[in-house]
Amino acid sequence: MLSCAEITELTTEHMERRLRGAARLQFMMHVTMCRHCRRFLRQMKATAALLGQLAAPLPGTDTEEFLLARFREIGVERGIVAGTGLS
Repeated sequence: MLSCAEITELTTEHMERRLRGAARLQFMMHVTMCRHCRRFLRQMKATAALLGQLAAPLPGTDTEEFLLARFREIGVERGIVAGTGLS
């Protein structure tokens, strides 16, 4: 059977429905028998639901300028001609 630490590591995969076969069965068996992991899973689902309701913050001009400068730096480092995507 999976340990509580393993359940913690697999919770995101479970919530995104990426666990298959034996891993999914072991996850569900453990959560069924372990009240601490059931509580953890409920908390994670509640957190995800609340975060899903938040509006994404718009980047400020400082953030936009920083990202544009960094993208330019990466382009220079990789030898990409600015504005064309070509090297």
